[in-house]
Amino acid sequence: TADVVVTKTASVTSVQPGQAFPSSGTPLYTITVTNNSTTDQIRSSLGKTVTFTDVVPAQLTNVTWNCTVTNLGTSQQGTATRCNGSNSTVNGSGNSITLSPRLGYNNGSSGPGQITIKVYGTISASASGTMVNTASASVSGITDPNLANNTSTVSLPIGTPRTLTLNKTG
Repeated sequence: TADVVVTKTASVTSVQPGQAFPSSGTPLYTITVTNNSTTDQIRSSLGKTVTFTDVVPAQLTNVTWNCTVTNLGTSQQGTATRCNGSNSTVNGSGNSITLSPRLGYNNGSSGPGQITIKVYGTISASASGTMVNTASASVSGITDPNLANNTSTVSLPIGTPRTLTLNKTG
């Protein structure tokens, strides 16, 4: 079995139309995909696969992203963890991100195999409402005992947060 966990965070609690998150700075989103298994590496040549997907909302334009290996973990064959195929780093652009990572397992001292995806871009000048973004991973060829942690969603209000203050007198 392999408990694959997806965690998505945002670097801010709200965004403004036109606000930029350039690749030279802090990403808007950071996503980790982790294999918490203590026995099984996820690797296509072993008949076990994971597919990571994230369709970034259209309110984020000029999207670029990069994936790096955060922790190798342990392997049953070859290199333990890769972002996609045999690549330890992958860069991309566009609002649709799909990766088929190789994820090592945690042998007790190695820590779990983990990749990190950072997403950059600019909030559309016409964006309004709430920007909702969900990242997910699906596995095949192996049992995942906890499917509830295979998705992670971040909701960001767009625009200036409003605060209403009431003062009662008398």
